[in-house]
Amino acid sequence: MNRNSARGHVFLSTLSIGIFIVLLLSGCASTSSVDEDFDKEISEYSFEYRIAPWYGFRTSACSITFDDGTLDQYLLAFPELEKRNIKATFFLITDFRETGIWKDGSIERLLFSWEQARTMAAAGHEIASHSSTHADLSVKAHRELEKSRETIRMHIPALPRGMTFSWPYWRSSAANQEIAHTYFIGARSGGGRLSQYPHRFGGIPQKTPQNFYQINSMRVSEKFEVREMKRLGDRAFEEGNWLIGGFHGIDNGNIPKEALGWDPLSFHHFKAVLDYIENKNFWIAPFGNVLRYIRERNFVSVKLLNQTLTTITLAVEDNLEDEVYSQPLSIEFVVPEHWRSVEIYRNGVYDSRRNVDKGKVRCDIQPDGSEIVFVGQLYPVTQKQ
Repeated sequence: MNRNSARGHVFLSTLSIGIFIVLLLSGCASTSSVDEDFDKEISEYSFEYRIAPWYGFRTSACSITFDDGTLDQYLLAFPELEKRNIKATFFLITDFRETGIWKDGSIERLLFSWEQARTMAAAGHEIASHSSTHADLSVKAHRELEKSRETIRMHIPALPRGMTFSWPYWRSSAANQEIAHTYFIGARSGGGRLSQYPHRFGGIPQKTPQNFYQINSMRVSEKFEVREMKRLGDRAFEEGNWLIGGFHGIDNGNIPKEALGWDPLSFHHFKAVLDYIENKNFWIAPFGNVLRYIRERNFVSVKLLNQTLTTITLAVEDNLEDEVYSQPLSIEFVVPEHWRSVEIYRNGVYDSRRNVDKGKVRCDIQPDGSEIVFVGQLYPVTQKQ
């Protein structure tokens, strides 16, 4: 190799090293710019959230409830509800369930058994109290309330803690409502003609009922008018309130007379009610679940514990008894601009993954004070030109 050739190789090598250094420095500058964008974004991020009025961000809530626990409810209502995956509340008279016969005045009515009640509870329906003997509770009656609750707990030990109650004959007093506080987390009332529903006991229950121990329900019985029910249901839906149907007997024309509950509704009309609430955007849930959601929503606090470039750590706490109030709350969070999805961890354990929509993520969180960590998956950041 001659001297000129050697000099040429040295020049090219030096030039290559120079170009490499320039590119390396250029790359470092771009990375720094990206980091600055991220730092700016995280410093400007404002932690915000919104508690949904109803679970699943539904417009309104709806509960289907039954009184007494007559056999027709198990034979007709329960299978139809299961077919539609609708979970209801069954308020039971407890003292006569061993014999299976309740003497309702001069009429003997067949009741479904404890074994059948356990089947319904295992399927996700709420089993609750309608007193021990269906006594008129216009006078103080500690024993009726306490005994019925303990009997249900004994026969269905797997039930969640925190039972609800339905007043026999829809009658209660201020004194008995105070007694009910000792044994139940809330109580349902109702009665009267369908047209009276908006005017009794505080009317259609609002997002927060006026009295948690006299929550009004819409009487659904033999002289039921589907058109009037839909009108009242539309009103509850539009106002974002809680529609509660109070049922007794269900009759398809083939059920033995002694198995029918009081003032039975035709099976055809029962299905019409279910069709209606399914076609609306109601959150359909047992009475106790909705009541729990309301209490938790009203007492909850959300606290930001820490945040980094890719994580948000928070706690959701309602300061209520966790074994009783275990209904998850639906919450919408604002997250940093460049997050495209979120992985959610609860006390260090993976829970779920949620997509981010317009800088917000929705999730369901049990308000028990657990540490919740959002891990953000980032969009690629466009570098500045």
